[in-house]
Amino acid sequence: MSDWSFALRLNQPLTPEQADAFDHCDAFADGSVSYTLGPEDPHRYAHHPDPAKLNELSCDIEAPSLLDAIAQVARDIRLIPGLRATGVRYDDAVTLAETAQRSGRSVRSLVELSRGQHGPIGFPDPESDTEGTLFYS
Repeated sequence: MSDWSFALRLNQPLTPEQADAFDHCDAFADGSVSYTLGPEDPHRYAHHPDPAKLNELSCDIEAPSLLDAIAQVARDIRLIPGLRATGVRYDDAVTLAETAQRSGRSVRSLVELSRGQHGPIGFPDPESDTEGTLFYS
């Protein structure tokens, strides 16, 4: 199985009561799903969470596929009264090491493919031209 990281969008930010139910729900006891709870009166604070983040759950799920991971959390969130999944945010930029883990290929073979050492196969260019870690999509 692979680990999948994504954000599950919700129909609303969690209320304090829903956060309490979430914290006591066996389906979320392993800590693989987390939330951001905003202050009750955000105008009283100079800094507060991004409102978009309040409608999302951060998920790191082990499952056979991304679809299985999303379905699991979408099903489990219905255990919290009033919450429903409305979408998913999945940042698909990965390193060659992550691609190797997901595909079962070696990092070395992917590095060779990315450098065109096996001929022109259409390997994607990195997403950024910065020094250091390269990300592919």
